[in-house]
Amino acid sequence: IRDRATTTESYGYIIKPFEERALHASIEIALSKAVRDRARREEQEWNEIILQHIDDIIVGTDGKGFVTHLNQHAVETLGLREHECLGRKLQEVVKLTNEDTGLVERFPVPTVVIESESIERRGLFLESVSDGRLTVDYRLSPLKNKNNNTIGAILILKRTE
Repeated sequence: IRDRATTTESYGYIIKPFEERALHASIEIALSKAVRDRARREEQEWNEIILQHIDDIIVGTDGKGFVTHLNQHAVETLGLREHECLGRKLQEVVKLTNEDTGLVERFPVPTVVIESESIERRGLFLESVSDGRLTVDYRLSPLKNKNNNTIGAILILKRTE
């Protein structure tokens, strides 16, 4: 019974024979968990909707610089499918050229993660499939979880032209 309950993601189970008091307690716990789960799903859905409607290019990485998330605007601008980006190094997905030197910009994700400080750069070029060559500024910031531990980095590219 327990195995079936865990595979079906149930909120609990009752073993017969049961006492009425235990049944009521199990129902209350299950209802409470269901309400929390629904609220968590709604919050996650809202966060995803908001992220998808931001006009900046947003790319999230893990602590080693591998892409874990990106918004729809990033997918469209970079001309890649989401599954082609996930799990790849940020440097492979987002290629920026320094306006002054012509060199490819390196994203110091490990430095941002270890030092927990943001890095900003201005006046870089991004080759966009949809818009051609764009001038952008970027901010690479530490990405922290609810416990304030740095778990990765978030790259935000803003178009400047």
